Amino acid sequence: MHAKQLFTSYGIEVISGASSGDPKTIVKNWLNGTLISGGNICGH
Repeated sequence: MHAKQLFTSYGIEVISGASSGDPKTIVKNWLNGTLISGGNICGH
């Protein structure tokens, strides 16, 4: 089972590829529902 599927099966939302920047801004965006996932899923 891939890590993302494992986390999801336990009710953990996985957000991958979020842009870097100020952590407070990233958290605010997540809380507001405006954090955009870049879809950077590891392929190994």
